Amino acid sequence: MKLNKFAVPASLFAASLVPLSVFRIAKSYRYFYGDDYLLLEAHNKPGGYANSFLHSFIDIDMQGKWRPVFTFVLYAVSKIFGLNTSTVMIVLLLLISVVATVSGLIVYRLNGNFLAALIVAVIVPMSRFSWYAQNRIHGLLELMAILFMLLGCLTYARAVNTGFTGRHLFLLNLFFSLAALTHERYLIVCIVTPLWLVLTNWNYKKSTYFILWGTTVIYIAVELLSQNNPLRGGGEEEFSRTYGLWILDHFVLALKKLLVGTDGNSIYPNHQIFGPLRIAVVLILCVVVYFCVRKVIGLNNAEFADSKIANRDRNKFYSFIYFQLLISGCLILMASTVKSRIEGRWLFGSEILLLIVVCSIIGVLREKRLTVLYLCLIVFAYVANNICNLNNIDKFEVNRAEVNNILLQVSSMDKPLAAYNVTLIGFNGWVFAYGSVFNQIEHPPNNISFDGNCDTPCLQIKEDNGNTIVTWQS
Repeated sequence: MKLNKFAVPASLFAASLVPLSVFRIAKSYRYFYGDDYLLLEAHNKPGGYANSFLHSFIDIDMQGKWRPVFTFVLYAVSKIFGLNTSTVMIVLLLLISVVATVSGLIVYRLNGNFLAALIVAVIVPMSRFSWYAQNRIHGLLELMAILFMLLGCLTYARAVNTGFTGRHLFLLNLFFSLAALTHERYLIVCIVTPLWLVLTNWNYKKSTYFILWGTTVIYIAVELLSQNNPLRGGGEEEFSRTYGLWILDHFVLALKKLLVGTDGNSIYPNHQIFGPLRIAVVLILCVVVYFCVRKVIGLNNAEFADSKIANRDRNKFYSFIYFQLLISGCLILMASTVKSRIEGRWLFGSEILLLIVVCSIIGVLREKRLTVLYLCLIVFAYVANNICNLNNIDKFEVNRAEVNNILLQVSSMDKPLAAYNVTLIGFNGWVFAYGSVFNQIEHPPNNISFDGNCDTPCLQIKEDNGNTIVTWQS
């Protein structure tokens, strides 16, 4: 029975909610921390960041980045729902489901295989790279950019079946531009897409492909007019001052994090669980990658000729697969340009694209047993590579829980007095937004220090081997 056009996305969305509710409902917290609170603080100031409709399109964030789409969405969410931890978490969980649904739709649009699409929609929310996207304000930044990029890829996938038209090109330009104006990492998509469309000889006015470059020009112009460095990049050091061959080392390291589950910033696999499975996962990935390479480069033509796309333009199918690999590689490269670290959330978009590629190729087989076998292997490898994080959830939440518990403890004390000070010893200042997080409680302190010096009355909060010791000095 063929599903109608509404049943497919509805089914994929419903399926994505199952793993999300089982594996990805984070513990609820009352308070914000770190960059999230700094963003909230800037937002709450009169005329502050994303504080008005007009400012949503012209505001520059704390790091000198122009992200007008993210700023506008932040403004809209704050006006409609209010910026509190529960609201942010619900919005982000729904966004993850939408991202998973669109990912599945891309696969379904390419090969018509509902099982392959369903597998994608179910396992995307389980990704270890999605953790910080589910309960932080900055998760909105990552998920919105990924969603717009995937909508652009869905437009491309539709063109594989129908041929490129002006409508396809308009939507492609729109979605990729929105992704780039949500997060500058996706400017690379706007740069390489026109070149790819020209090289692959799509039958349309080739000069119109380069409209996407206008987004990059506009971004650079706004950054320069705002007296900011458009090549600042991410992290604490500007990319324009630190670039070098270390980027290649970071690129290889990012691939390892992506495929084999190594440790890293915001990546905490439980090696007691994953260790015995590592060899099996690597072998499965090698088998599946070998199969996909054979399919893509056409070495297995006899089998491919019997596939579901035998009567379609096979070159266009190949074109889309190569394009997904190109974009994924470019995004991995962009994630590798921060000298200090590689965070897992930066690799989430690349991981989704690779998953789409693999399931798109597997899904074209007419032999159902082979399709089911390869999909089962993918599910096993993916789950084994991600599920081990569930035993290390506390590591993902250590900073957030630390701030939340301390603020709850301070706000519930019989003391503080009308005026008091706080000193934090052994804590990372960034986690506490350099002391600003205390403004979230009803009676915040007058002064906050991180060096142990504190005028009485003083609340001394000390971290000692994972334990928090609170001492009141009057």
